[in-house]
Amino acid sequence: SSPSLLLPRGGSTLLITFSTPWPAYISFPEVFVGPFPCPNVSFTSLTVLRCTLGPGFGIDHIVTVHLDSEVLPPTLTSPFLLSFSPPSISDILTPQPVSPFGNIPVTFDGSNFGLLPAVASVLIDSSPCRITAFTDTQISCTTTTPSPSSSATLVVSIGNQTASTTITFAQPALSSCSPSASLPSNASTALNFTIQGSNFGVEVNGSLQVAIGGI
Repeated sequence: SSPSLLLPRGGSTLLITFSTPWPAYISFPEVFVGPFPCPNVSFTSLTVLRCTLGPGFGIDHIVTVHLDSEVLPPTLTSPFLLSFSPPSISDILTPQPVSPFGNIPVTFDGSNFGLLPAVASVLIDSSPCRITAFTDTQISCTTTTPSPSSSATLVVSIGNQTASTTITFAQPALSSCSPSASLPSNASTALNFTIQGSNFGVEVNGSLQVAIGGI
């Protein structure tokens, strides 16, 4: 199979070499990398064509050259498969551990997020994190649901390419419990306790449990 050349997700200038020369009188064709057009076509020689590829995503796109809606016969030299570089996450800027409650802003740095926020999504612990700001190197989103876990996987998807990292959430902390007096070991009636603290989060499917002496 033909090798696949990685491209910056934000776009780049392509030089495409053909194995047979173009006639000097031919008009400028259209160039596509998969579904993405590569406009501003010019010839640097009879066998080399230049165009400017805009933002895109995905892997193993076939380069095609069209004239009057027809694919032209000159053959591309290898490689003719092009892929946009996959996204990567380098750092979570939001101080960790993050509050476990929902509606919390999260910002992270990385690379190759691209310039097409419409094809991007962020999940934290499989729950959507609503994107509020987007550049090729930084994404901000807002959590939509509480997280019952101490840590979760943050996944950013750009089209069919993904990157992931781990994000941590604040642990529960106990500050007081009442009644606090010693209890009889043979108590025969149910006792009600009031526990105060922080970062208890929100109970989700039995995730919040209280035990006294392991019971």
